Amino acid sequence: MDKTDQRILKILKENAKCSLKEIGSIVHKSGQAVGIRIKKIRRPTNH
Repeated sequence: MDKTDQRILKILKENAKCSLKEIGSIVHKSGQAVGIRIKKIRRPTNH
């Protein structure tokens, strides 16, 4: 998890209803890129 992922999580913790587009504008990524990052964060690891 990098700093951008951490920023995304922080934003979601503060306001879970924030749209992907809104989050993307804050972290300077597209809404689609934010959605992909969130899916990767949510994916369980097998370690």
